[in-house]
Amino acid sequence: LSFAERTFLNIERKLAVLARGYHITFDEELVRQRGIMGFFRWAAQTDKVTNELIATFGETRFHLIAGFASLWNGCDYCGYGHLLALNLCIYRDTQQLFAIDEQEVHQMLRLRDSELLAFLDERLGKSHPDFVKLIRRQHDLRVADGPLQGEDKMLVKSIALYEWINECSITVDAPSPPLGPVAKNGELRKRYEAARAEFRKAKAAAQVTQQP
Repeated sequence: LSFAERTFLNIERKLAVLARGYHITFDEELVRQRGIMGFFRWAAQTDKVTNELIATFGETRFHLIAGFASLWNGCDYCGYGHLLALNLCIYRDTQQLFAIDEQEVHQMLRLRDSELLAFLDERLGKSHPDFVKLIRRQHDLRVADGPLQGEDKMLVKSIALYEWINECSITVDAPSPPLGPVAKNGELRKRYEAARAEFRKAKAAAQVTQQP
């Protein structure tokens, strides 16, 4: 990158943290591919479509479809960041931990699509059947053509958006920050991280106990 591009990124990252609570670490790749003006156009278009998706699905379901749209593309960075944001939203609204830990992203990426869908059925089939239905529909729209109904057009838009974003984000690795406004809620993040850490500790202890 040129001196001007590096200077721009330093400033943009500080402003992003103030405005959103985080900055994306693939911003360097964006500037490398598109230049500074291209970065602004990319950000404006991304924000526009993201806002449309949130208006349709709500904040929590948006992070669900964004996370899995990224996982279908093999991007652990966005998959992790949106699943973390999803976990934070659910913990904020219910005071309960979601059934999928963001740290399971790499495990999920190793699964075939059919295996990942089966994993979702197992984890969420009873607690969040609406989530399973939504992600199964997103997957169907990704792999096959057919008539569009209800929210299908916006699910197709989510697929296209993350194919576009992941072209650059796939160059960096998880972990990533929560990729949404919930990132600014530092108190929530501390409470969630403490609860999740306790859950992971108890799960690890149970696994050790079960070993022969």
